[in-house]
Amino acid sequence: MELSNNYRLRRLIHTESSGYHQLELIKNPNEIDFQVRTLLLIHGALSSIDKSFKDLLSMSPSFLASLMGPVYQQILFFDHDSWGDRPEKNANYLNDVLFGGNRFSGNNLDLLTTSRGSLVAFDLTILNPRMDIGKVIMFSPGGCGYLTSLDGISKWLTLISKIDPSSILDILALITSGATALLRTSGMKDSFPNSTFLSTAYSTDLRYPVEFRSMSADYHQRLYDKETDEFKRFVCKALSGGADLALKLFLGKEHDWVIGRREQNMQIQGSNATSTNTEFKCRHGRYFRPHYPLQENHPNQDYMLFDEIYQFLSSPPII
Repeated sequence: MELSNNYRLRRLIHTESSGYHQLELIKNPNEIDFQVRTLLLIHGALSSIDKSFKDLLSMSPSFLASLMGPVYQQILFFDHDSWGDRPEKNANYLNDVLFGGNRFSGNNLDLLTTSRGSLVAFDLTILNPRMDIGKVIMFSPGGCGYLTSLDGISKWLTLISKIDPSSILDILALITSGATALLRTSGMKDSFPNSTFLSTAYSTDLRYPVEFRSMSADYHQRLYDKETDEFKRFVCKALSGGADLALKLFLGKEHDWVIGRREQNMQIQGSNATSTNTEFKCRHGRYFRPHYPLQENHPNQDYMLFDEIYQFLSSPPII
């Protein structure tokens, strides 16, 4: 497989100035230790490591530092092409090129994913397993309800541009080249609800035991109080009112602006899979912003998200 500029693997490193906030590019698979327990983070669609995990990487004190040592000896980040390449190709490139065909064994590898990154995790653990992966924690996994119609795609692209203005050039390129045709043949093809990819992933028996945790987010009007930017706060207030009704037509009664709660809560049914859900109030992509997520049943109170992540990743595997 040829080298691609759309793919790279980076490692969390410690420096005196940044603590555990700096990422180092891995140029050769020999730089990876496949014998130690490792956490791999995978971003979602129309995103990157720097976008999806910027809050996680910038927070002080560092949550990732609390995982280094007690839980993991190595934390890696996977940048990949989520538009042009399907999840299978993403996973193959990771395995064959960036890992150089080497394998983690003995459940030494865990995954943390956001949005479409869960589809890459499904290929790695269910559809094309090449190594023993112990745990997978997924934020807003599942199919995107906007992708069921041209009108829905248009609304979704518009919404994404508001959530992440830096992606507007990518969105314009999609629109001018024919959004519907491109999305149905690109890396987003498998993100349609009830796609063959997702249906197969949810029902296929696993070769070895894997523990899945779906972190299911639902937007709540109280979240707009957490926005410090005045424009974002205005948008949040608008969506918490009448405009939210339009989103429900595509995503269902409960959603995080991008993925419906129904899709997020889909369970992995195949044998050897342990699949559980955790529900909380949050907006898509804002999971790791400190003091932003709210409790599901008490949306006036902060949700201790990082405690949940740490407990899941550090607990003994379910046999």
